[in-house]
Amino acid sequence: MTLYSTIWCDEKPGLPPDMHVLHRERIGRRGVFRKVRQLAAGDAILLNGALGASDLWFDMLLAIYIRWFRRGVGVLIADATWHARALPGDSRAGFLFPAYALLHRVLLLLSRGRYTHYGFLSTAEVALVAREASLRPGVAHFTAFCSQLPLEILDELRTLCAQTEASVGSRRPRIFSGGNALRDYPSLLEAAAGLDADIEIATTKDLGPLPPNVRAAGRSHHDFFRDMARSDIVVLPMWHTEGRSVGQQTYLNALALGKPLILTDVIGVRDHLVGDLHALIVPSHDPAALREAIVWMLAPEHGTARATMAQHGLTLASEMTFAHYAARLSALLREIQSQLPLQTGPTPWVTPSA
Repeated sequence: MTLYSTIWCDEKPGLPPDMHVLHRERIGRRGVFRKVRQLAAGDAILLNGALGASDLWFDMLLAIYIRWFRRGVGVLIADATWHARALPGDSRAGFLFPAYALLHRVLLLLSRGRYTHYGFLSTAEVALVAREASLRPGVAHFTAFCSQLPLEILDELRTLCAQTEASVGSRRPRIFSGGNALRDYPSLLEAAAGLDADIEIATTKDLGPLPPNVRAAGRSHHDFFRDMARSDIVVLPMWHTEGRSVGQQTYLNALALGKPLILTDVIGVRDHLVGDLHALIVPSHDPAALREAIVWMLAPEHGTARATMAQHGLTLASEMTFAHYAARLSALLREIQSQLPLQTGPTPWVTPSA
């Protein structure tokens, strides 16, 4: 009765020591699959549901294999996907987006088994997938996400944050926004026009004509974080969708850098933080409300309140590291394992309601 994980992180502490990591980058997909073929009744494995087309949906295919061929093995698919994480016009799949979105749902349906559980990054998604996929009660779980700053430049990022804070008042304020998936940049551009602040948007999306105080371009992974660290405020405008949360890691990373944060009220946000305590939360697709929040953040007389909010956010992020995320997932995996039968007969047929 062994615990396995295909999810790993170089951050220490990471996964509990009794979790056997199947490190895809070290042993390759074939090595991972060989280990999975050896799973026995009573074992349980944590899989990464966020692996998409670039990773050939590898962990979801493992889940399907386990469901059909490894009897009595518990499975927890973390960061599972029921609805695609992009809008049709934003997806690299282009005109194939409907098929791409359908594939996500088919993979999840094919992985349903007596001992298969799913972790989602918002309570709204848990309720939605349980209803639309006819999952058994108790197999879809909300699992709060984590911040994850790049360790190899973490000291540099902290230095940049300190330098930025020390130079406040001697330069124009800097606002950072970034990411591609489900970002409502039209609202940000409308809100930003004429503001006495420089705004950097790290995205590969074509945003069209920009106000004079806005620059938008793609960034490398590390430069994304460097620009965030150089900012005074992080603003994350997101499109509201009923079926998919987005942006958790971006806004938790901003909090982990101690940045005052403004974001829009979409599913998942209030599962992870509290409005007016950790961040300012504004209605989705409301440029006027977004501008009002930015103006409030920039006002010198709100400096103390802004700093207090940033400190609350930093404290929250310190309790939402990868180690905390891994601890929550491993505790859930142990609970799943505790419900496994010690002996199993032939694999039962699982009805669509399973």
